[in-house]
Amino acid sequence: MANIYARETALKNVVGRSDYISNPKRQEDIVLHKKEMKHTWKEYADFEKANQKSKNPNVQARETVVALPNDLAKDSEKLEQFCDLLAKRMYGENRDYEYAVHWNQSRTNLHAHFIYSERERNLESKPKVYKRDLWADSKTGRTCKKDHPNAVLRAKKGEVMKDKDGNIKYDTEPFTAKDKRFNNKSWLEERNKLIKDVFQVFKYEIGIFDQETQIAQKKLYKGAKDDYKEYAQNWNREAKRLMDQRKEIEPYQREAKKLGAEGRELQKRLPGVNEARQRLAKKRGILDQAQYALTRKDLDKQLVKDYERDSNALAKRVESPFFKGYRAKNVLEYLQDIYRNIKLIREIFESGREKLYQTVGTISKYQEHIALEARRKLEEELYEKERLERSKKPSEVSKGSQRASEGYRFNLEQIREMNRRAVENSKTKKQSRDNDLER
Repeated sequence: MANIYARETALKNVVGRSDYISNPKRQEDIVLHKKEMKHTWKEYADFEKANQKSKNPNVQARETVVALPNDLAKDSEKLEQFCDLLAKRMYGENRDYEYAVHWNQSRTNLHAHFIYSERERNLESKPKVYKRDLWADSKTGRTCKKDHPNAVLRAKKGEVMKDKDGNIKYDTEPFTAKDKRFNNKSWLEERNKLIKDVFQVFKYEIGIFDQETQIAQKKLYKGAKDDYKEYAQNWNREAKRLMDQRKEIEPYQREAKKLGAEGRELQKRLPGVNEARQRLAKKRGILDQAQYALTRKDLDKQLVKDYERDSNALAKRVESPFFKGYRAKNVLEYLQDIYRNIKLIREIFESGREKLYQTVGTISKYQEHIALEARRKLEEELYEKERLERSKKPSEVSKGSQRASEGYRFNLEQIREMNRRAVENSKTKKQSRDNDLER
């Protein structure tokens, strides 16, 4: 089952971003574009600029990118219904939004860009209107009376007032305060659940990414630099290997889920059953045996019989490829091995994931890891070469081999210097990228 892919971005130039996702000159393949807006993005941008309270510009809007089922592109009506419902579920009924559906360059990934405001429309605000006709001097542009020689009518009574940029003026603020939930990590979980609900409405099976059991793939962005591509491809390859390895846990988990509750119940009964077995097997005198037969023997026999019946019934529900080698009375041992295998696979996965973050967690870490691996490999080769030289008879060790040994030490120094420079270069590149992002 595929997982939901969704990405969230804060926009500080919403007008430019809106043009980017909707302009055919800037996009290769726009499948659908739609706006549900009472206000323009320019109004939102101007409002945020007017209400900026620090040197850092306000976030003007936000963008959600959602991967869609590719077959939706074949049915434009269904695609529009899907995106409309998705927008309403995520952003509500009183929020301006715009979306555009694109193909990627190879037409293998259909996805939608949703731009939305953190602010809702202020339903109580009303546009300002002119209470009387507005006249202005045609030469100076200043307001004047109707009977002025150069008077021209600029606005009629009842018309909506606009500022010099053409934006409507309101009696009160046109937007509410920002909804802080969109700037919270909990929104990502809420959003993914809402997306999953919409997928299910349209009969698509989709999963939600689980950070505890999965590893997110790195996106290979269009126009990405070669060092990032190499890093991302190595990350994705290793992440996929670990994920495939972890899938081995699934049949064990199915068995544990199917048998676990009854197995735990049997486990609780086992101490009493073992005591009953010991009492039945105990040697007694004639009087003690007669008393035991009158008071307890039948109860113990029934206890053991019921346990063995339930244990055999549970064993019949076990999948044969897994149960091979176990006897019916050892079904609890089988379950214990199931749980041990689940624990072991989890530990291997978590260890591999931790190593992945340490070695390929960032571009600089990946470059350091590659440099260290190259040095280690070369050192091993040189060490092996020297070991072979030393294993020869003393008479066969020539001056050339001694020079090779000296060369080995020299080469090691060169390798360490090369590695040091590689690490420094990777840090310099990272700093350069960070500076470019800041600019």
